[in-house]
Amino acid sequence: MDNFEQVIDAAADLPSLLSSTSVTMLATSRVLLRIDGERSVELQDNLPLALELAAARIRVLSPAQ
Repeated sequence: MDNFEQVIDAAADLPSLLSSTSVTMLATSRVLLRIDGERSVELQDNLPLALELAAARIRVLSPAQ
């Protein structure tokens, strides 16, 4: 989920929604969600997450991909 800070009030419901499943969620946000299980990873130089993820696969993906 991208830009989760836009619906930050929903963060309180995430632990109960995810606890009964094996689902792992990746959320981007400019603010911490402050929920159990949260892991914070700060990106350098304010790069969007999509660029970070693509950069990690640069040797695997073709330019078209």
